[in-house]
Amino acid sequence: MKILGISGLEHSVPFKKGRWPGLEEREYRISQGHDSAAALVFDGQCVAAAAEERFSRRKHTGEFPGRAIRYCLQSAGLCPDDLDEIAHGFDYSPYKKAYSLDATSADQYARVFSREALLSLVNRELPGFPEHRVHHVNHHLSHAASAYYTSGWDECIVAVIDAMGEAHGASIYAAQEGKLKLLRQIPANHSIGVLYSLVTLHLGFDFNADEYKIMGLAPYGNPSRFRAFFENAVTFLEDGSIRIPLLSLNRTRDERENYLQSRRFLSENLYPERLPDAEITDEHCDVAAALQECLDNSVLHIAGRAAEQSSTRRLALAGGVALNCTANGRLLRSGKFEAIYIQPAAGDDGTALGAALYRASKGKTKIEEQDR
Repeated sequence: MKILGISGLEHSVPFKKGRWPGLEEREYRISQGHDSAAALVFDGQCVAAAAEERFSRRKHTGEFPGRAIRYCLQSAGLCPDDLDEIAHGFDYSPYKKAYSLDATSADQYARVFSREALLSLVNRELPGFPEHRVHHVNHHLSHAASAYYTSGWDECIVAVIDAMGEAHGASIYAAQEGKLKLLRQIPANHSIGVLYSLVTLHLGFDFNADEYKIMGLAPYGNPSRFRAFFENAVTFLEDGSIRIPLLSLNRTRDERENYLQSRRFLSENLYPERLPDAEITDEHCDVAAALQECLDNSVLHIAGRAAEQSSTRRLALAGGVALNCTANGRLLRSGKFEAIYIQPAAGDDGTALGAALYRASKGKTKIEEQDR
């Protein structure tokens, strides 16, 4: 089978700019569907993959990956009619009812997240492509597939940790014999990735883009000064989950969209917000150090508990948090795992590959069942 995987939500940022005008440009990154990409999988093997930003020259773009698609098809000598499927690394259909609770959310669902919005973009770039051959794959499942099916392992634990998928901030899967089984999830309102990104914004950098700068700033600071804040902010549960109450302070639609109350809490209880052009002080370095320590501990708790509950000690990682090499080093040194694999395109661009690989695995299963 020839399956094209895609990622990104083209209308996400434009919708937010229309509904919430006047925000800082970096606040519009508090949204879904960045880092669009395309990946072509032929009989279960990736033959081409590319991020749309490489062609558009717009960093982290969420535009429909038309140019990346053309690159993948040209690389394989194919045309759109040769494709058996297109697979998108988001599936919001289970949450349609929740988005209908207020007019703004309903409009956002229709314009940004719905199947109709995706089909419109597919038809724009690939006119006439059959709608029934366009599929949706849950975001975290796409991340998990991108890690498991490229790991080379038959059996492992897969930990997906990011800011959020459709509704979750972390997911744990058991992977065995080509199948992924969901074991546990942490909801987005307790996402360690969201907390890390909010503090990134609080320190004057870009949400969902500059987290690597905080990771780089952390070694220059002393975590002890702000350790108590983060120890109180994140609670570790026995089952390997975490709770972050400050992310649930937002009640109104506007507050939830932009984490207004969570950001106010950081200003009042952590340290005053730094403006982007302001000097970086020792205090900012100390905040970064304490935040990084909190992330390290959280990732180790989430993945480590999964290891204790499993018969395997192999761990595959994906999701934006898996790009934090300091946290990955903490996992490696913990002794809880005999081997760790990090999917190189662990961010949302990698869900294009994961969505295609997951659909390919489903096709393979059907073929094997027919052969029996």
